[in-house]
Amino acid sequence: MKKLTILLICAILIFPALFAQSNPRGGEWTIVETFDIPGKASGLAWDGQFIYFGIYGADGDDFYKLDPVTGETTLMFTHPEIGDSFGMTFDGENLWVINQPSGSSNPALATELDFSGNIISTIVLPDHYMSGIAWDDGKFWVSTYYPNPGTIYNIDDQGTVLSQFAPPVADQVWDVCRQDDFLWIVDYEGNLIYKTDLTGALLESHNSENIKPSGVVWDGAFLWYADGQLSSPSTLYKVDLGGIGTPEINVPVTSYNFGNVAIGDSAVWTIQINNIGNADLS
Repeated sequence: MKKLTILLICAILIFPALFAQSNPRGGEWTIVETFDIPGKASGLAWDGQFIYFGIYGADGDDFYKLDPVTGETTLMFTHPEIGDSFGMTFDGENLWVINQPSGSSNPALATELDFSGNIISTIVLPDHYMSGIAWDDGKFWVSTYYPNPGTIYNIDDQGTVLSQFAPPVADQVWDVCRQDDFLWIVDYEGNLIYKTDLTGALLESHNSENIKPSGVVWDGAFLWYADGQLSSPSTLYKVDLGGIGTPEINVPVTSYNFGNVAIGDSAVWTIQINNIGNADLS
């Protein structure tokens, strides 16, 4: 008996979402576009045309912009005084980034930069280990990620704390943005993106596609977030919050040994294919 090697190709035409998993806290979203971007992106900002992000870790002094129409990413400037970018936001004129001076006793700074990288102004923040920042019509939302559970602050343009709350998910809050009367928060260690009201009440949550989400921004129509391993390229996601969900194909068993099959004979293997997302998979 000769040994016959069989290459099996399975084509899936339509597979209904029999295995769909709904979000336990309500709300569906659809990832409508993804972009591969350089470095460990940290903090996201939107100016009405471009997405901006900094880098955390290797090459932490690099600052980029991305054109969401073409997908082109451009290095804008390198800023040696800022060793790592944590959060980032846009105030209608300039970018703001979270900068941590050396020494844990020194408070973090919200640093205002023009698009050439020149420092315009700084605000002293409440804590040292701070990451997220979001512009809010003359005020800011900023976040502390250590020690757990961290703190979300609403501050004025002088750094005075107006209100604060402990994040409802206490792994490691990293970035924050405002959408109307809500906040979106990314949790770096919890691999979550979640929505709260302005008092911190949890409204819905979603798992990130990859690990270590580290940037989030609302562009007025879509939510954007970035994730990916430290010191590696990141992925940027464009999310439709009013979507029908995102399918995800899963094949639990990816190989099968047919053994020896004589020429002219046949063998059958039934493949299990699941949709573990939350929308129909075609």
